[in-house]
Amino acid sequence: MSDILQKLKEIADGKVDAFLLVVQEDGVSLPQLIPIDEMDQIDHKELSDLRYPLVKIVEEIQERFPNARIGLLVRGCEYRALIELSKYSQINLDKLVLVGRACERNTVEKCACLYPYPYGLENVVGEENPGIEADPKLVEIEGLDVSEKLRYWASQFEKCIKCYGCRNICPLCYCKECSLENPGLVVPGEVPPTLPAFHFLRALDMAGRCVECGLCEEVCPAGIPLRSLYRALNKIMEDQFGYKPGHNLDERSPFIFLGETSDVEHLI
Repeated sequence: MSDILQKLKEIADGKVDAFLLVVQEDGVSLPQLIPIDEMDQIDHKELSDLRYPLVKIVEEIQERFPNARIGLLVRGCEYRALIELSKYSQINLDKLVLVGRACERNTVEKCACLYPYPYGLENVVGEENPGIEADPKLVEIEGLDVSEKLRYWASQFEKCIKCYGCRNICPLCYCKECSLENPGLVVPGEVPPTLPAFHFLRALDMAGRCVECGLCEEVCPAGIPLRSLYRALNKIMEDQFGYKPGHNLDERSPFIFLGETSDVEHLI
């Protein structure tokens, strides 16, 4: 068994029922829920480096089997997603055993990730790599004047085929009724969707929640720079409210804070 899998088993021994891992079989990487007593059967070459929306699978497992004890190997963005989801009562962290996975340098650079390391976890496999200080694409966009920005984003949104891939893969999209399917807001069957309703609605939903995993951009068949769009929103959230999604388990989103009458009265 590989060093990583051996460490997982040692950490999780007696604490979990199964590990949720992405493994490779016959050249195809897929998620598998592996009972702890079968970990020895997973060969090193079968553990995949593919980024996969495991957090969404964990949500589904906990919804169906709330008492299941699951072990998870998480990157920095996945850990942030779990933290943020726990604030909205969508994940029970007490039923999870988390082992951090440091992203390799090529992954850090591909994602232009500022926080690639799962800070806050006691057990982490891999070496820490420094984050990228600025998203090159966002720097380029922010260098445009207002009219140029509007034209740029309009040209990007016009490529949208409304496949809902960005929503479906996002770990923080958990609403049972989605505003993007509300016929009063987004016209059904219209492709590309009427500008700017579809993407503005999703962007507003991501404000204060996006953990910058970038999976939305990776699955977008139109190549829309969604990661940069939501990072721009995160920058506003940090500048205006001092809030960074997924970085502090005890710190609530300002949108939750403003939704409580007593807190609003405190601000007045």
